[in-house]
Amino acid sequence: MSWQAEQHDTEWPFEYHATPFDLNPDSTALLVVDMQAGDLVKDTRVVYTRNGAITPHGEEVIARLKSRKKRGTDIASERYRGAPEYEIAAEVFPTPDELVVDKLTSSAFHNTMVDHALRNFGITDVVITGVLTDMCILGTARVAAELGYNTLIAEDACGTLTQRAHDEALLMHARVFGRVATTADVIAELSARARGNQ
Repeated sequence: MSWQAEQHDTEWPFEYHATPFDLNPDSTALLVVDMQAGDLVKDTRVVYTRNGAITPHGEEVIARLKSRKKRGTDIASERYRGAPEYEIAAEVFPTPDELVVDKLTSSAFHNTMVDHALRNFGITDVVITGVLTDMCILGTARVAAELGYNTLIAEDACGTLTQRAHDEALLMHARVFGRVATTADVIAELSARARGNQ
């Protein structure tokens, strides 16, 4: 079933503020955000991100993340390059020709080479999946939109700690910055456009 922002927020004037666009199968990338082992036929270019410290001591991460580690409230802070929990989850492990980018912040675009790589790939449309919807997914989607990408969050291919946080993050994106759709709708749209281009 399709995800419709208007059904979740009947008062918002989507007709004035939403950002409609059609995905182009020739210039769409799937951005898989932080689907690492600690959390749990591809026809489009796929880019993966990994979030965590580069070193075991984690002194290079921002103060907000350091304080969570010190309080013992962030199990994910045990992820650092080289630790098993840092790696992409085996269920979605990238093939050798897919890009994997390490990041220290919520957005996959902040101080990484993701924007540079996507532009070199000729990408204009980004479908975003992964975890957590209201943190890294929303942060990545918003920055992507502000960099000029058509940005779609796959509603049923991301998740967070509560349904309310998930829904509010999706609405935040759909109100102004881009689109939200189900994976079935994304596949159907890309398939229909690809058939139309033949």
